[in-house]
Amino acid sequence: MSNSNIVVAISLLVVSFLVTVLMLPKLIKYLHYLKFGQAIREEGPQSHMHKKGTPTMGGISFIVATVLALIIAMFIDSSNIKYYFLFIYTTISFFNNWIY
Repeated sequence: MSNSNIVVAISLLVVSFLVTVLMLPKLIKYLHYLKFGQAIREEGPQSHMHKKGTPTMGGISFIVATVLALIIAMFIDSSNIKYYFLFIYTTISFFNNWIY
């Protein structure tokens, strides 16, 4: 790997991290608004009761950040086909989890 590839990889990592950090608080508030909270059964341990109402779909922020970083990578180096395959597989994985 050349130095320019390492710089691009680190830059994409930073972009992905910043998108996640900036988006997650707003996403949690939005998920609370939509009532996407965790349900706790009464038979379960009492120590788990404090988790009631905790949003369970926070992983969406990681998917969005990864897809955004992949799109940026495709614009930087459009000749490298691995970015396209990674983007396609990430998108398929997202819809697979969404539907099932």
